[in-house]
Amino acid sequence: MFGFGVDQVLQIEAVLPNGKHVRFGPTSWENDEGYVYPRTIKVSGVCNENSGEEEGNWVWAACPEDTNALFDDLWFAFRGGGGGTWGIVLSVYLQLHDYVPFVKVMVSDECHSTMYDSPDTSLLRLTAEFVLDYFLDPEASLNISRDQSNECGLATGFNIGTFYCFPKDPAGGEKLISLYQDFVSKNSERLTEEVAAIASNCLVTTTYKSYTDHVMITEGALKGKIADTVRPQYNSDSTMLVNLLLPRSWILENKDILVNYTLGETGPSTFYFAFGGDAEFAHDQTTSLSAAHRNAGAMVFYMPGVGIWESLLSEIYNFTSGSIPPYIGSNHLGHTVYGPLKDDPSTPCPIFDLTNSDAENMCISAQEAVYGTESLKRLESIKKTVDPNSMFDCFRCIGNTVVGDRESDLDAEESASAAGKFELSTVAFATIVAMMVI
Repeated sequence: MFGFGVDQVLQIEAVLPNGKHVRFGPTSWENDEGYVYPRTIKVSGVCNENSGEEEGNWVWAACPEDTNALFDDLWFAFRGGGGGTWGIVLSVYLQLHDYVPFVKVMVSDECHSTMYDSPDTSLLRLTAEFVLDYFLDPEASLNISRDQSNECGLATGFNIGTFYCFPKDPAGGEKLISLYQDFVSKNSERLTEEVAAIASNCLVTTTYKSYTDHVMITEGALKGKIADTVRPQYNSDSTMLVNLLLPRSWILENKDILVNYTLGETGPSTFYFAFGGDAEFAHDQTTSLSAAHRNAGAMVFYMPGVGIWESLLSEIYNFTSGSIPPYIGSNHLGHTVYGPLKDDPSTPCPIFDLTNSDAENMCISAQEAVYGTESLKRLESIKKTVDPNSMFDCFRCIGNTVVGDRESDLDAEESASAAGKFELSTVAFATIVAMMVI
């Protein structure tokens, strides 16, 4: 509805690698037709002249010219260019929006086993089709406004039929359920009589004061606290998976492929619909977040060598132009992810057949797959200017190179297993994915 988190940033306070304590943000804009926010055309900043004093006594003044020259690039880099590599962020001023209660729409207990546990997948398929139409094709398929669709998303990765909503209309949850009931009724011939009778009551809605209330611990010693969604860890919580951004336009032309995927018919599946809406237009046109993120209708997670996505990559994105397009999500970027082969960009990197050193030499970097060739060049240029000595070097950040091998001395039998042919059981895959979303 409002764009991504980086699109809500109004001002950044940070300490740069050169030691300058700065505050900076846009100071000049112009409106561009079709965009929700004005385009930033100038970014300015000030420097702290006495950082050693108490904050109430700080003096902000004009920066040296060499620091002033950085602010436009820093505004681009800090917002979407990867954390931990441009400096130490001390504070961020964010645009606030009107308060709206959080509404969760989900599959009822009565319907859950019919939808998820039954060998008859007709209701689950129908629900998946409704979800795709609601999120990505609301006007043409369901005759509802894009604004209404933008009020909801699906960020759990599982349980198609779950909607996280912030509807402006207090009855927004009930209206979504009514829309679903109408969709099921119009397609009831695809269901058995028994399933059709249950389907009309498949979705229920609950309203919370906020999303925080929805995830709050309600009993025990930690009552009133919020549980960590991911335990502290070094690796990404999607270590063994590739997070592929699927363009909304491609999904609309290939709905059956994604429906089959959500049902697990084309390999183990996890996904989320946290894109689309107005994210394509709700920004100031000066962030480094990729166009693939903004144009995506969904992000799917797949295991290399398993399922359909590697065979579809060259259909979804153009790898023949001489530049690598951004197609990997920076969210949940796993440490095993690389772009395609350097000498054959149409072929994904066989990462589990290679050591880290071989992958670095043979495959496009993860950074280039996330940002695309052109944007990465600009980010790398900014990095050299802002941090020429790589004071801030973090894994998968701009300028970072993976060092060390993954178990390069495995014997042949172990290597074959690790390389993966990845004949993982459903339980093993579910365990990996559960770690990602819990």
